Amino acid sequence: MTSLPFLAIPANPAARADRYRLILQAHLDRAETDIGQLKIPAQRGPTAQKSTRVSPQIFFQETGSTHFELPHGSLILLQGDVALLPAGMPRKERWSGADFLVLAGSFAMENLSFRFTRLERNGGRLIEAPADTFACAHSFAALRHAEELTEPQPGDAISMRLRQGLYQALLARLIQCLTPLPQLPCAGADLIDRCNEIIALSACRVDFSVAWLAGKLGRSPDHVSRGFRARTGRRIMETVHRRRIDEARRFLRESDMNIDEIGWACGFSRPSYFNYIFKRISGATPTAYRMEIKRRLQRSALGSPAGPPIAR
Repeated sequence: MTSLPFLAIPANPAARADRYRLILQAHLDRAETDIGQLKIPAQRGPTAQKSTRVSPQIFFQETGSTHFELPHGSLILLQGDVALLPAGMPRKERWSGADFLVLAGSFAMENLSFRFTRLERNGGRLIEAPADTFACAHSFAALRHAEELTEPQPGDAISMRLRQGLYQALLARLIQCLTPLPQLPCAGADLIDRCNEIIALSACRVDFSVAWLAGKLGRSPDHVSRGFRARTGRRIMETVHRRRIDEARRFLRESDMNIDEIGWACGFSRPSYFNYIFKRISGATPTAYRMEIKRRLQRSALGSPAGPPIAR
């Protein structure tokens, strides 16, 4: 007896991506009326052991079954089920079924990765296909949907509707990330002008990334990065950081916001990274910059020399 055709994992990355899309679309269609196949283990307090996985993972059980041993119990996936495991949750897995195929997906800020795993009929040897990574402007949104789904929710009707909507949004975002972008007629100087326009308007988005920018332009991240650096001599994120620090200096001069709030407002999700980038570009920490501004204003009010100019 030969393997089912669907169980044969395509060797070509493009063919695997097509298979991923078909699977996700089937689950999205089903989720419009029922999300009973979605299984999310509860997080019931700290565990003695932590996983090194820093973001949620999703598993689509196409055939066979997977048995997850989790800190507070077990979770069994049967054909057609989907598991969304929270970040940091340790696990052990057992697989069974003469015809076994599971699709696993991992989330990151700027990309997604998918991988097929199946069991051989003879001997039960586990076979993992190569992992495929997709840089995508929608990956950050998909990550946020997955993180929100794994948070504890009450079982009332409104929460269940929210859960269904988040799950559908997550699947739709994953499909978007796997769908090739149309190549728009934007090249050379026009491409750089458009990059600069988008950076000027959107640099302070926390989810700004090269992949997100490339998605706006209908180009691949590599194409946009190479073209931008060839024309400007500067990396895209360096330009973004300089734009963010310009805004941060303005906030430090003109507002009473605290340093962490300014970092967030300017697109930095971590205060330590905001301090590092600010000092690298401005030559001083945000706190030192603000103190110097205040000293200069005091000297000016007293009629004293303001001192040498500082970065604005």
